[in-house]
Amino acid sequence: MQSPIQQQQQPATSQPNGDNDKSLIVRMAERLGNVEPEKLWNVLKNDCFKVPYGQQPTNEQLMMLCIVSEQYGLNPLTKEIYAFPDKGGIIPVIGVDGWVSILRRQPDFQGYEFRYSDNMIRMQGAEVDGYEWIECTMHIKGMTSITVREHLDEVYKPPRKGRSGPWQTHTKRMHRHKVLIQAIRMAFGFSGVYDADEADNIRNNRSSDGNEVDITPNSPSPTLLPPASDSELSDSEKSMRKQLLQRAESKQCWRAAMEWVQKHPNLSEAVKKRFVNDLSESELMHTPLSDDEVEPTQKRAETPNADSANDADPAPEAPDEQA
Repeated sequence: MQSPIQQQQQPATSQPNGDNDKSLIVRMAERLGNVEPEKLWNVLKNDCFKVPYGQQPTNEQLMMLCIVSEQYGLNPLTKEIYAFPDKGGIIPVIGVDGWVSILRRQPDFQGYEFRYSDNMIRMQGAEVDGYEWIECTMHIKGMTSITVREHLDEVYKPPRKGRSGPWQTHTKRMHRHKVLIQAIRMAFGFSGVYDADEADNIRNNRSSDGNEVDITPNSPSPTLLPPASDSELSDSEKSMRKQLLQRAESKQCWRAAMEWVQKHPNLSEAVKKRFVNDLSESELMHTPLSDDEVEPTQKRAETPNADSANDADPAPEAPDEQA
């Protein structure tokens, strides 16, 4: 299948009239630093969709992501925006840095401030206490300020399968991000885009209904076998899985770990799929957080700088294989 860039290179029947006649991917390539459109297309396809290892989004799904990225002026290469495939379309996900980028470009935005509950609570599975609620007030030129309050027990994400994630280790920061995003939405009316938690809820709900989109090939393949359950893993495989997850999470090199699993000669296809699924879930749970912290006593918060894209990590050291 040809990419839209290759299709565009076919002879045209009319002369272009300016920027409006340039393809979307060409405009995006120019906006992101005059990179080659074909290379940009390949990078977006490989890195900006959260899909099971070994799969890729369709050209149509990738084009949808490009459209939303251009609409909101976001950079998918720095994870300001990414997407999940969904029933032939996509679920566009904007990270906290993307929301801050959108906020900074609102001409009527005049700052925001947080208020914190005096009561501290600890949610199930959390490693630290969190505020019972946090409020964010958006100040808008020519309008009454808008205040949004989010309660921790309504937004907290419990650990999955006993493994801690950002909500367990950085409860206050994740809660603050959540209320900031909701305040931006309420103040400026954004819709049709989601944060990571909301996208995860959508996918889980549709999966439980049996409507999760499947973009695997139609031809028979060992990868379509169900993943191995806990009871089907040997003691050595359980130990290997534990070591693999620990090293992938400590080095943030989940994709390299997945490649290592796929090439392992002594693992069955069901065990490989189980390991890859667990690594994919671990990657989603450990999305890098901004290094900026806002102290509770600080009335007016400075908007954090967007994180730059992380360099690719080397492949993890192979876990010890037990006999």
